[in-house]
Amino acid sequence: MYRYSQQMRQTSPNSKLKSRILVLLLVLAVTGCAVLGSLYASSAVYRSSAQRQLVQRVRECCMTARTAAGKLTDSVTSDTTQRLAQVAQAVHTMDQLNQMSIALEGERGRLVPAEALDGLYTDLDSYFNYIKTNTTSVMETRQKLVLHLDALQLVLSQE
Repeated sequence: MYRYSQQMRQTSPNSKLKSRILVLLLVLAVTGCAVLGSLYASSAVYRSSAQRQLVQRVRECCMTARTAAGKLTDSVTSDTTQRLAQVAQAVHTMDQLNQMSIALEGERGRLVPAEALDGLYTDLDSYFNYIKTNTTSVMETRQKLVLHLDALQLVLSQE
């Protein structure tokens, strides 16, 4: 029969050292998890804030483009090019903000549908071509441009 000796019941200095190391590792692991959790939470807040700001800026650009397009007349006048350039600038800014959002979030970060931007660029190209050829009536193209901007505003307000 085997008996425990008095020495075996006492904790050895080696096991005390092991238990201290384990406690230290546990404290470090818990601290590391807390720090990483905090960093992840602040990153999520930052991403949410950035996305919200991008959406707001795209909405503002869309309203600016719509306002400028509303000031366009049905015929080509001396200030038509300037007003159309304001619309084009706002559409280009929306496109750039959309590209930034896609770069940050991937395809799920798309703020403006690709079809909407394609339609707006097509309308702008048609309008500029009418101006170059001195076409007097641009009513149909103006109406399409305003219609596309109104539809985009509706889409953006639903998000």
